Amino acid sequence: MSGRGSRIHVRPEAVSGTRVILDAAETRHLRRVLRLRVGDLVRALDGRGRELTVRLTALSARSAEGEILESTTPARESPL
Repeated sequence: MSGRGSRIHVRPEAVSGTRVILDAAETRHLRRVLRLRVGDLVRALDGRGRELTVRLTALSARSAEGEILESTTPARESPL
C-alpha cells in the first residue's frame, strides 16, 4: 500500500459520515499525479480544520470513494 505520505485537499461537502466521495478533478489528481490505487491510504484536509486518514475503496475514471479510518484536528498554534 502506498500513499501513506500523500496529502490532498477535499471539499467539506465531500465528507459524509465515515465516507469521502471525490469529484472528477480530485480523482484525476489521485490517479494521474499521486498514482494511488484502491486500498491505498491518503491524508485528506477537509477545509474545516480536520485531517482525515482515508483508505481508498473505489476508484473510477470520474470519481473515487474512501473510508475514513481516523479524524484528527491538528494543533493550530505552537505550544510555546
